[in-house]
Amino acid sequence: MKYLLCLILTLTVITSCSDDEMTSEMPSTEFNNLIVTTSVNTIRTDRATVAVSTNIPTPISAITKFLYREFGTESFLETTNTILANLEKGKRHEVKTRITINGVDYDSQLIPFTTLGIETNIQTVGNVEIANKRFSLTFIEEIQLEALAEPLVAYIKIAQDSILAENLRLEDNTFSFEIKEETQVFFENDMEYINHKAFSLGFFSGDYYRNIEPDFLPSVEYNGESTSSWSVTNKKPRLDSSVIFEKQICLDSNDRDGVIDIKGRFWGSQDGIIKDNSNNIPDAIMVRLTNIDNPSIEKVYETEDLEDIFEIYKRCDIEAFGLIRAPINGRVGFHYNNFLRLRFNKDVIIPGNYNVTFVVEKDNVVYISDALSVLID
Repeated sequence: MKYLLCLILTLTVITSCSDDEMTSEMPSTEFNNLIVTTSVNTIRTDRATVAVSTNIPTPISAITKFLYREFGTESFLETTNTILANLEKGKRHEVKTRITINGVDYDSQLIPFTTLGIETNIQTVGNVEIANKRFSLTFIEEIQLEALAEPLVAYIKIAQDSILAENLRLEDNTFSFEIKEETQVFFENDMEYINHKAFSLGFFSGDYYRNIEPDFLPSVEYNGESTSSWSVTNKKPRLDSSVIFEKQICLDSNDRDGVIDIKGRFWGSQDGIIKDNSNNIPDAIMVRLTNIDNPSIEKVYETEDLEDIFEIYKRCDIEAFGLIRAPINGRVGFHYNNFLRLRFNKDVIIPGNYNVTFVVEKDNVVYISDALSVLID
């Protein structure tokens, strides 16, 4: 009997020890539903600040680490600091939080973020150098070229349309860019004539993207209109209104000479210069005066018929056209004229209803105005 009691006691002790060992080896199920969430709060060119939260409290003994890496690499860097330092500027990264409790790791999802390719807190001024061609962005504070992450890519953006900005350069604290693509894409679907459209710059510095709208945009004046210096102008000419008159000394017995003055928006020469590729001077100009009822009755004025507008007024023996320009800040050569004068021969241009169109050619692209109806009697 004594032997039997000892045997039972021994088995009980062994079983008890075995249960304790199994319990200590099994992980706790208390944190099976733990959800770890990572957020990235502040991002700069070379660092980012992260924060972590959980859906249930964690013990004081829990160990928290942040694992981060540049996008596309395999190995993670680890830190217990909430500031991720010495990051590459303008690069995509990803980070997650790992909380370790009693030897068990609980990870958050990977959170992507991109370091800045250019500091965003520097005030900027936008300017126009050549309308529809070259613009610039001046940084009020000094900025170095190496401060920008490569590659640099930019797009001119208006609503949902965009075209590539080219020849990006940073010199003397001014970032300049050029437009070589056709800007008329911004106007081709308009239901009514729009003169100018302001744009922003969709700017990629490395993987970083920023839509730049300068803090200060000097205005450009045109015929009493004010528009942003960061804007593109409708290249299509426009004819608004007309008046027909004759100078008394030009009237002979046949009453042969007439003059039409038209207001509108025209491309024209600057001081008589044509084919100047440095700016928006047209390569060729044509004005067409066509009888609506009999199109064979027509006068076509071409570039070689361009005369000084005052000569057209004074001389009775020429058939020519001239353009008057208005001072336009920053718009030299492009829609620089707002007044068209035609002198025609009434032996050819008989009384009737006529259409006038203004045609400009630039870089092998032709821009034609809508026709303006005029009555010649």
